[in-house]
Amino acid sequence: MDFTSGKIVNCYNNNEILGAFSTGGIVGSGGGEYINCYNLGKISGGNIGGIAGQLSGVATNCFNYTDLDCKSNAGGIAATLNNGTVNYCYNRGAINGTECAGGIVSQGNGEISYCYNTGNINGKTLPVGGIIGGMASGTITECYSSGIVTGEDQKVTGEIVGSGTAAENCYYLKRETNASENGAVGKTSTEFDTIMNKEKFVELMNQKVDENNANSENAKWSKWRVDGDKIIF
Repeated sequence: MDFTSGKIVNCYNNNEILGAFSTGGIVGSGGGEYINCYNLGKISGGNIGGIAGQLSGVATNCFNYTDLDCKSNAGGIAATLNNGTVNYCYNRGAINGTECAGGIVSQGNGEISYCYNTGNINGKTLPVGGIIGGMASGTITECYSSGIVTGEDQKVTGEIVGSGTAAENCYYLKRETNASENGAVGKTSTEFDTIMNKEKFVELMNQKVDENNANSENAKWSKWRVDGDKIIF
């Protein structure tokens, strides 16, 4: 499905989705806003993302639980970011892409902030990153990744961003890998846990929920909660 404008709020997918290109758990390709959405279902196809295959709009408070395995670009929230914005989003699934691969976005341009990845990210010779593989332009700020990032080309394999725009105020779990920092700061497991973990990130997401729900004119967002290794509402 393509979605060009409007809002999709409090939506989730737990079914298997098969597509040819630009395949996502909530939308194939689209603008508009995706708020409080999550994916638990298996996604197969080209250019796949847990929420969107191609995103030119805004994703806020979204979560992907499922491992994604793709023969092209794969991202936990979106495969391709086209002048879009991703904030307060979380990926738990392992991401495997034969082209670009990222915990939140595989490649593109736009703004990524306050995002968290705990899944392992694996790519080939194209950019691979804990948050985004290749960032042509835009900003990457206040993001966190504790997953293992591996790629065949060290020059485009990064703990937060594989190539392009450098990360700002971003942190990763320090370990022995071939991934570069590219502006990110490594932390020990103890240090990282004091900065970010699943419970802390749910608190961040629910702060956004409270901000929205405080306005009586807004559509109400559901509160998130931890459910084992998932977060749901």
